[in-house]
Amino acid sequence: MTLQVVDAKLIVKAPYFLPDSIIDRFVQKHRSWIEKEVEKQRWHKEKFYHLGTIFDRADVDVEALWFKTMEETVVPRAWELAQKFGDKPRSIKISRAKKRWGSCSVNGNINLSFRLAQLPTELIDYVVIHELCHLHHFNHSKAFWSLVQERYPEYKVARKRLRDYL
Repeated sequence: MTLQVVDAKLIVKAPYFLPDSIIDRFVQKHRSWIEKEVEKQRWHKEKFYHLGTIFDRADVDVEALWFKTMEETVVPRAWELAQKFGDKPRSIKISRAKKRWGSCSVNGNINLSFRLAQLPTELIDYVVIHELCHLHHFNHSKAFWSLVQERYPEYKVARKRLRDYL
C-alpha cells in the first residue's frame, strides 16, 4: 500500500482484494505523516523559501526566481567549490529535478536541482560538496562519507536540515 497527498487530498493505493479494515488501519497508523504533508502543501501555496528566508508567494514567479538564483549564484559557487577541492567536473548544470537535490553521472556531469535556490547557502554548499565527492566515489560507501566529512564536517546536521525544505 502507498499513501500520497496531492493538492491537500489523500490518495491511497492498495490491492483491490485488500479489506477496507486493513486499509483503514494503515491510514490511521500514518495519520501524523498525512497531517504534516497536508499542512506542508497548504504552506507552500502561500509561502516559499529563497536562500533560506521565507517570503509570501503573492504574485512571485518562484521558479523563475530560483532559476535566476541558480544561474547567478549557485552554479558559480559550485565551480568555486570544485576549484577549492581540486575537482574537475565535466559540467555543472541546473535540472528540474523535484525528488533529489543533485546528481553526479559516471561521466562527471553534475546536475543541481533548481530547488536548491530555496536553501540557505550552507546547505547549498553541503549538496554541492556531496555531489563533488561522487567524482571520487560513485557510491555511498564509507570512503565516500569520509571524504564528505573531511570537506564538510557538519554533514550529518546538514542532511537532517535538508528534510525541512522538501
